[in-house]
Amino acid sequence: MSCSFGAVHEKSQTIDVLKNIVSGEKVIALIAPSIVGQFQGSVYQFKSAQ
Repeated sequence: MSCSFGAVHEKSQTIDVLKNIVSGEKVIALIAPSIVGQFQGSVYQFKSAQ
């Protein structure tokens, strides 16, 4: 899959993100509007998850 805006990443990058989180590095996630249709719960629940 390819996104010309770089919004879609490969599954292999998930490990790098997890390593950054575990190391205490600040990680910022952008939530796409389509998340509402893909998962149960509200956008506010995802936003406040820690």
